[in-house]
Amino acid sequence: MRLYLVRHGRTKWNKEQRIQGSIDEPLDEEGRTQANRLGERLQHIDFSMIYSSPMRRAHETALILNRYLQKEVALEPALREATYGAAEGLTRTEYHQLYAEGIAAALALERRERFQYRIVPDGECPADVCCRTIPFLTRLADRWSGQNLLIVCHGEVIRSALVFLFELNEAQAAAESAGYSIDNTGYAVLEFDGSVFTMKESQGVSRTRHDYSFNK
Repeated sequence: MRLYLVRHGRTKWNKEQRIQGSIDEPLDEEGRTQANRLGERLQHIDFSMIYSSPMRRAHETALILNRYLQKEVALEPALREATYGAAEGLTRTEYHQLYAEGIAAALALERRERFQYRIVPDGECPADVCCRTIPFLTRLADRWSGQNLLIVCHGEVIRSALVFLFELNEAQAAAESAGYSIDNTGYAVLEFDGSVFTMKESQGVSRTRHDYSFNK
């Protein structure tokens, strides 16, 4: 079976490079255009179901995509974006200035420890996000064997899942270049063979030097 993990379309805060997290921003006009383009790209694929984060920017993206796919859309709380506490609303520049010490401390850690480190004390770390998303994705893989599912969610949800599934092994535990950046409406296609996930293709997904290139 294949899971298409799609990041939502652009919002005003994405354009301003502000950290959204739990702030429920809608898509802007460009975000709606991006979602329509993606719908045209994916309409030839036979999806069995669409699952979406309940957050507005993801749900709106899912509804636009469904104009082309005509499938049931189910909202799933496990897919909501990571929360960033006091950092929400900050620009990328403000974040790196205010949390420079925390970012430096995280980058000095071994890979697995870094995955569990909270730069923002009242926010979620990647491991927190995976505690809700990975069990959900695994349940889908077991339930929908041999089928295609569209999962519309968020940058950190996808990034954390990819790191968890493909980077947290002994050989790459200390790798510096072990993060991902996901464009608006970028996606990763994961295939499950009954025991392990592999990434079969991606669009708008690139590697980064670390896990903290925020594009929330």
